[in-house]
Amino acid sequence: MFKNKNQSINYLKIFLLIVFVGALLSIFFKVFRIIDQHKLKGDSYNILYLSNDAYAMQFNTREKVMNVVLIKNAGNQLSKNSRIKNSLILGIPFDGMIDSKDNLDLFFSNKKIMSLILSGGGNLNNLNEFDIAKIYFGYKFSGLKKTIKTINDIEDEGAIEQYASDFFINKNIFNNKSSLEVVNSTGVNGLGSLVSQMLKNEGYNVVSVTSRAASSGGSKIVNRTIDSAYFKKLAIFFNLPEQKEEGIAVADITIILQNDWVKNNKIID
Repeated sequence: MFKNKNQSINYLKIFLLIVFVGALLSIFFKVFRIIDQHKLKGDSYNILYLSNDAYAMQFNTREKVMNVVLIKNAGNQLSKNSRIKNSLILGIPFDGMIDSKDNLDLFFSNKKIMSLILSGGGNLNNLNEFDIAKIYFGYKFSGLKKTIKTINDIEDEGAIEQYASDFFINKNIFNNKSSLEVVNSTGVNGLGSLVSQMLKNEGYNVVSVTSRAASSGGSKIVNRTIDSAYFKKLAIFFNLPEQKEEGIAVADITIILQNDWVKNNKIID
């Protein structure tokens, strides 16, 4: 009898050990997946935070700065748009977008952030839990020198254009000098120029903007440079399939935009 009881206890211990190890492995693989799939690569990234107001933010840990452009009463209007469309409207390539009803300081409170990270919820665009943690530590603890500029009216295009070009240039990108070509095959007049100006505002070296008829294969980004980090940042921003090519062309990187990209990113209402 005692022998059977001891055996039952041993079986229970083995079962509990298996459950415990399984839970640890599940947590490990989830954390690994979140880290592997996070979007905010490198030491500089742009975030659009939307509440009643809109906050265009650049975090640059290399230069120890955090630049913020506050656009009064623009949050509700911009929340109707995709991340890419808002990037084109404001002339700033946003790596991620957060749509929240909380003001900025309340959103970045310890309780709110921990709840968001643990639940994996929230209205996040192109961001995951690891990215939120990275933004949180950048906002709260990194010691970045914060500069805030305010625009009272989203229709003030002159102010938006000025701050987009003055505040959001990335010196690493500017100094890279890899050349970019933008090919507009969407049929949307002026879209190539909007994309080009947005990229230039962050420091990209756009050398050509052309329009041509759509071709088979859909939108894509073509890489002819060895700088994979530079190329990867663009591929993640545009959310485009990557293609490697050899040989001489107009530019080191070609961004080909077709109607599938316009539709997927809701560029046109």
